[in-house]
Amino acid sequence: MGIRSRLVLLALGVAVPLALVGVVGLRLMWNLSRAQLDDSIKQQAELAAVAFERWVDAERQPLTTLAELAATQDVRAPSFAENLRATVSTRQHWLDLRVVDKEGRAVVVQPGGREQLPPALTDFLLAETQRRGSWVVVTDRTRDEARPVFAFAAPRADGGAVVARVDGVAMSELFRDIELSTRSVIAVFDGERRILYRRQTRETPVDVQVSGAPLFASLGERRAAMVEVESPYDGVRRVYGLAHAGATEFVVIVGIPSAALYEPARREFTRYGYFSLLALASAILAALLIERGIARPIRR
Repeated sequence: MGIRSRLVLLALGVAVPLALVGVVGLRLMWNLSRAQLDDSIKQQAELAAVAFERWVDAERQPLTTLAELAATQDVRAPSFAENLRATVSTRQHWLDLRVVDKEGRAVVVQPGGREQLPPALTDFLLAETQRRGSWVVVTDRTRDEARPVFAFAAPRADGGAVVARVDGVAMSELFRDIELSTRSVIAVFDGERRILYRRQTRETPVDVQVSGAPLFASLGERRAAMVEVESPYDGVRRVYGLAHAGATEFVVIVGIPSAALYEPARREFTRYGYFSLLALASAILAALLIERGIARPIRR
């Protein structure tokens, strides 16, 4: 074996193990970084769910108070109607507020002249409040499928309920301070896993009837979870953080495109690979130059 071959093998013997050690170390760092990124997405979803839960609590608290007053006051009295009117007028996104009896009939409505609730919705709210013995919030899409509203209900002692409908546009104000990167998304799904609210930096038409089952498969009954899947709504592959919003059946989702989330780490991995190849080529070139410097004087 000549000097040239021996020097090339020596260069390879030094450069290749170093490159492999670097790749293994970088791979471990990548796995750690990815786990941290995934945890951060899940935490963002939990924070958004807490914000939504607090908003729900703030909206339903007046209903609970009015339901307690209804047990000691005549709900047909002008003073009680004034309480309803004052409650609605001080809440920007409340559409209407009413007291219904156990048969589902509206006893008093504020503002006056508003349309009746759909019988199916009224029956469901009464049944759920009595079954749970507590308040309930559901999605009312009877007015406009593209712009749903929340229907809050608090049970009365006589079997009726106090019901308020809140415009879904309130969600835009709740999440407007959350900064989203390109093609990221934040969404709220109701108990039937239908989109209630969706905000995306690059808006695209969304079919609310599309099944979001792939998103929720990993959540189950857990408080929060993380999953990386292709969105059934716009086909973009994202890392999603999912979290239940407290005692409600709603789920809040924060999604960031996989490419945007992992791209910095992938660029570092690629850059290191190029540097390793460059170092290997430099070692081989150095070996050839050294061999030439040694062999040429001997030949002469």
